[in-house]
Amino acid sequence: MQQDQQQNYLRRILEEEFPDVYWRYQELSLLDAELVNIQLHCRQVFDELSFDEDNRFFAYAITGAIAEYLALQEG
Repeated sequence: MQQDQQQNYLRRILEEEFPDVYWRYQELSLLDAELVNIQLHCRQVFDELSFDEDNRFFAYAITGAIAEYLALQEG
């Protein structure tokens, strides 16, 4: 259950903060696979901070981790 909540949260953050990437993944049918990869990359944030969708600092940490993942993919 928590895995699904995390993926839904990551999906929302990706769509809101990185819309071009979100839609590119969607168009290429890669969104679900990339969300799993992003979730694995964000594991440390989920482990170290309490998962709280309403906590802006948690959102900042997740957004930073997603940005890091995307930069690694482009590199």
